[in-house]
Amino acid sequence: MQTKQALTYAIHPVENPYEIVDFLEDMGSWMIREAEKWLEIHNPQKQRHLAIE
Repeated sequence: MQTKQALTYAIHPVENPYEIVDFLEDMGSWMIREAEKWLEIHNPQKQRHLAIE
């Protein structure tokens, strides 16, 4: 549901900054957790500038 909301905001930006801040506070923490999980699998040494395969 949050991904769908993110796409909606991308297509139809809101005028109320508090609405987007509230969304990002929740979605942002989820995104950080998911990115950390991905990095543990695909880049456990946390190397910068990985080659694109």
